[in-house]
Parts: sequence; structure tokens; C-alpha cells
Amino acid sequence: GATGNYYATVEKIGAEVARRKGRVHNLSSAGSVENVQRLIAGAKNCKVHFGLVQDGITYPDGHTLEVIGRLPRPESLVILGRNVERIRTPADLKGLRIGIGPVGSGTEHMMRRVLALLEGVDLVASTLPIDQQLVMVERGELDLAAMVLDDEGKLLANAVTQRNLDILQLPDVESLARHLRFARVGVIAAGQMDYVHKLPRKEKKVLQLDALIVSNGCATDGVVQGFMAAVAEVFPTFVRHNKGQANLT
Repeated sequence: GATGNYYATVEKIGAEVARRKGRVHNLSSAGSVENVQRLIAGAKNCKVHFGLVQDGITYPDGHTLEVIGRLPRPESLVILGRNVERIRTPADLKGLRIGIGPVGSGTEHMMRRVLALLEGVDLVASTLPIDQQLVMVERGELDLAAMVLDDEGKLLANAVTQRNLDILQLPDVESLARHLRFARVGVIAAGQMDYVHKLPRKEKKVLQLDALIVSNGCATDGVVQGFMAAVAEVFPTFVRHNKGQANLT
């Protein structure tokens, strides 16, 4: 949606494209799954050219989409709740109510992959907008709220410092990363959201994954080069980060 990390990222890229006398029309969506669908549908009329897509998303057979770059800053799968320190083994998750993001979002797709590895734990999953999930956790109507986001963004900082929610470190998170080949383990530092009050109070290991720039082949080479130059201006380490990267769609 228009409040999400991808939308904000494209706004920054669009501002740089505009500075170069070009134009980017930023389309809001539910997230990565919808972006893939739009890119495939858009290949017929070329009204859509590029999309941001979370790594690990499943593409339909016979697609012609191509990854043309990876943003240098990964996103984190963050699960928020109250009293999360009590969750130390997968069995401690049994029966908990968890929001897994809206239908069609990268959060939902990622969480369904994680839930498949937690077979028998019987988490009660609901597909809800991120903002609604946070309110429901505050009220005690949900136990946990999952989201894939920039862990240095305002949404997470607000959830931790203003809503007083804590970040769950999934049990044996390193093992989860081995089962999810597109993910890796990253760290949210103690005090990252609030240095003075030390929030979060402890270092938290989380699953991280790349955000991909995906093309449907509609844009000319010149347009692609111009767009990528704007991305490189917004993300100074973009070119270095993408050297030697394989196209894995």
C-alpha cells in the first residue's frame, strides 16, 4: 500500500528520475505477489514496466519476468508481540493467534513458507493489514503480528517505542534460514529503536531477504539504463552489491 516500504522506496527513485527529466508513476499494491501478477498482466499492454518483489516469491510457470537488480538493503521478517521472551521453542507457539499480513503481500507469502515448517504447532493465522494487526496485538485480540519491512523504518520504531511491543526471535532461527534458501539471518541490535531507553532490550536475530527489481521486458534498454542509474543514485552501493549476482527468477 501507499504506506509501505516499497512505495516509499519507489517515491525516492521517482524523485531522482524526475530530477533527470523523466517520470515514474508509483502504483500502490498489496505487495510482492500482486506486483508479480501486475507485471505479467502488464506485459500485454506495457502499462507496467518494473516492480519491487520480495526474494523467495513463487513465479508462475512460463513467466518471462527478469530480475534486473537487488536493492542493497535487505528487509527483515519481524514478528511483534507482548511477553515474547516466553517463546523459546516451536512448541511455545502452539495455538497462538498471529496476523500474517494482507492477502497478496510479501509478508503473507513469507509467513506461509514459515508456517509450513511449523507443521503441528497449530498457529491460528489471520490475513490482515499491518496497521490493524498492530492495534489488535495492543488490545490482546492477536498474540503476534508479522511483517516484512525495513527494520530501520518508522513503522517498527513506533511499534517498539510507542506501542511497547517486543520483537520475537523465532526459535532456532538459523535452522529456519537453512530451510528457506532465499533468506539469511540478520540482527536487530539492542537499542536500535531507542538508544537511551535501550529498545529493544536485547539483540534479536531475524530472517532477512532481498528486495528485487523485476522487469517484464516492456521497457527499452535506454529506459532500463536510466531507471537503474536513478536507483544507483538513491542507493550508492547498488552497483557494487549487484556485481556477480545471478538472475534467479
